[in-house]
Amino acid sequence: MKIGYLGPEGSNHWHVATTIVERFGGQIQPIDTPAELATCAATGAVDFSVLAMETNLLGMIEPHFRELLDSALEVCGEVVYEAPLALVAKPGTELSEITRIHSHPEAISECRAWLKANVPHAAAVFAGSTAAGAREVAASAGRNRAAICAPDTAAGLGLEQLVADIADPPGDVTRFWMLGRVNTVAAPATKTNLLITPLGADVSGVLRVLAASGVAIERVDAVTRRGALGDYSVHVSLHRGRDGDNIALVRKELESLADVRHLGSYAEFAA
Repeated sequence: MKIGYLGPEGSNHWHVATTIVERFGGQIQPIDTPAELATCAATGAVDFSVLAMETNLLGMIEPHFRELLDSALEVCGEVVYEAPLALVAKPGTELSEITRIHSHPEAISECRAWLKANVPHAAAVFAGSTAAGAREVAASAGRNRAAICAPDTAAGLGLEQLVADIADPPGDVTRFWMLGRVNTVAAPATKTNLLITPLGADVSGVLRVLAASGVAIERVDAVTRRGALGDYSVHVSLHRGRDGDNIALVRKELESLADVRHLGSYAEFAA
């Protein structure tokens, strides 16, 4: 099994990919962008690609979710990973010296309130991942740059933690999905995801079917369809559990009202 992850080594994606390989065996491969991750999984260059889909602070990561929707991939597994975000820099750096903050855009957004209150003079420098931002700081000259990343990432690069857990609110938890062409993961599915596009503009019939189904619903999202403003599909994540047999019946009923795309039935794993 080959797992693609958003590199470089030390990123949260790397930690999650490593967890999967430790559980199932195989090898990991760094890939530069979310779009390339989706392409590599779609072409078979890797068996699965690991991609962050949701954080507890900002919700769904829309560009990553679009990579799934714009492909023929499906969700083949889920890992929830907790990694506090810290401000790190070269040893001896003072907050007053910092003029640039390097990190992934999502991490910078999650720490926006702290940054505004404590280093309002510092400009954000977007990186491909939190680990990539930390590497940029480690390779830079001088001590005017800092990064936002997990503390263990900083330690491996010779950086020191200036301030711990700066997310707003503290605590950063991210949901990662394994995306692949075919789900070959040897684990019983606990969730099913569907993308439901009403045959008309009204989604109320879809919501009534879901509400009356008795199936445990983890989340419901409105997904903007490319085209007319206000034209939506509905993304649902259903817990299989004791209601597993009912999901097929619910899907059949929904298909009389909507186009229903199966996005995957998959297992959840602990990081």
